Amino acid sequence: MVILAATLLSTLLTGPSAVRPLADTLGPLTIYRDPGSPLVVVRELSAPPLLAIRLSIPYDEPRDLSGAGRVIQLLVQDRVRGEAERFGGKVEFQRTPTHLVYSVRGPALAFGDMVALLRYAVAPPRSVFQAQKGVWLTARREALAVYETPDRLVRHQLERALFPDRSHDHGDLTTADLPGAGDLEWFWRRWFRPSAMSVVVVGAVAPEAVRAAFRDWPEPPAPGPRQSRPVAAADAPGPEVIAPRVALGYQAAAAEPAALALAAALVDESLRQLRLRSATAEFWWLPDRAALVVVAATDTTPDGDSARLLTGLQICISDAARASAEEISRQRRRLENSLLMRARTPAGLAALLGEFLDRTGDPRGADRFLRALAETDDEEVRGALRTLLYQPPIVVELQP
Repeated sequence: MVILAATLLSTLLTGPSAVRPLADTLGPLTIYRDPGSPLVVVRELSAPPLLAIRLSIPYDEPRDLSGAGRVIQLLVQDRVRGEAERFGGKVEFQRTPTHLVYSVRGPALAFGDMVALLRYAVAPPRSVFQAQKGVWLTARREALAVYETPDRLVRHQLERALFPDRSHDHGDLTTADLPGAGDLEWFWRRWFRPSAMSVVVVGAVAPEAVRAAFRDWPEPPAPGPRQSRPVAAADAPGPEVIAPRVALGYQAAAAEPAALALAAALVDESLRQLRLRSATAEFWWLPDRAALVVVAATDTTPDGDSARLLTGLQICISDAARASAEEISRQRRRLENSLLMRARTPAGLAALLGEFLDRTGDPRGADRFLRALAETDDEEVRGALRTLLYQPPIVVELQP
């Protein structure tokens, strides 16, 4: 899917009968599960002479340590980026609601340097935890950016309403005080264990070399007991709302992800008939939760129009549940092609493979999703939408 993207796109556009077997879609993967070491997934390429590595760590933050994972990333980020520039590499650290992600890309000849940087990044010396006040403020500013625009804020509030027991106020950094060095070290010991990590490597490198590079990483000492701290609500003013927003969400963890992805694409198309300022349908998919979400903005919402807009959004979902086979086929090709286009580079393919691995726990999760897209029955897609309509949606509104 990296170098073969153009060929795969032309193959997919010819229709379902031309879909390639699962093993051929994204290419052969080599997978290693050595005891005490990260799960390693390798997609070897003969060319170009580039390499992308994506390492992810599942985590959960106690409410009084919200943002601790991002702080640990920021404590080493500048040094790691500077070292990567020495060999022409690029580094990106990311915090998702369920994983801390470390990505590095660069020339294949620098594979050893790239691994060394990752090893340093996830196993910082204890002294690093001491220098964190400025970094904490940076992490807090990043997290509070969710309150800067109405579109981001309404999604954030909807996530809280949909999953109140699992959102962990992601992005809020609601702690009353800065975490101490001991708190950060406790968090690092709890989650930064090599045996819990996953690594995806795409590029011109031998799988055995990758296996050897990630084998026998030292395990941090087990965390001891920790005294929780008081928590205060974050002081975050909301944005100025000019155009009212309405967001509605349907929990959908039991449905087939491929059917839900197609369902969201159909609803997104149906929303165009409303001629709103903006309207989009999204499929939210994380390891322990899933939802179909609609977010819309309108220029004016006088008294009573909010309910009318909500009804219009639900009608669009109902219309999508009656989509023709031709429309479902068209959305299926669009989704397949968008995934393939994402993976036209080693870094893109590593990100795609890693994201599906994080979601599903399956190293071949991306391939299986592509196959499911091709094989999902049209009636299964319509049925998924009808099932959602049987339940009342969770609704969040932002008014001027």
